[in-house]
Amino acid sequence: MSLYPTLPDDFPAFRHAKLTDQPHSLLPTCSVCYDEFSEMRIPRYLLCHHTFCEECIHQMIKCDKVECPLCRKVCRVTSVNLLQTNNDVLTMAKYGNLFVNLWCHDCQDTPKATCMTHRVDNQSPTSEPTLGQQVDNTVEAWTPTVMRMVETTQGWAVVAMDATYATITSVSEYVAPLTTYISEWFNSLLQDDDP
Repeated sequence: MSLYPTLPDDFPAFRHAKLTDQPHSLLPTCSVCYDEFSEMRIPRYLLCHHTFCEECIHQMIKCDKVECPLCRKVCRVTSVNLLQTNNDVLTMAKYGNLFVNLWCHDCQDTPKATCMTHRVDNQSPTSEPTLGQQVDNTVEAWTPTVMRMVETTQGWAVVAMDATYATITSVSEYVAPLTTYISEWFNSLLQDDDP
């Protein structure tokens, strides 16, 4: 018999043990069950604006009320589906861990929350190009094509401005004599009215 109590062998493991499974994950997780949010585990706002997954909120509902585990504010919740989805968190979860392609040179691993002051960039120690390197390569490959399009557009703008100037010049050649004629005609009318 042990001095300290032990849990039975069939006792369910604590859910927060998942944190040790992926210590470098920067994806948003539910602060109750520590599962990553996804389209299957939808993040929902409580009225206090704290976000939890639908399943956890559903388990926390007692008498149409939920006590927020973070701020302890009691929120009236009749149905989890009526709560607003946190689309910002869902978008971050949907597009995956974009930081996995980054590399912390100080830790020699993918960056985590403690790497804020470390030297982090998209240079992976592996030969496989990172997401950032792939974007750089794509931008570099498309730059000449885009530059040709810009130069062509600028060329057409110059041609259009030249054509507009030529049109204005030719119109002014017709307008100047017409203006002179109208001025002379108006002056002649004024002189005819004088006694």
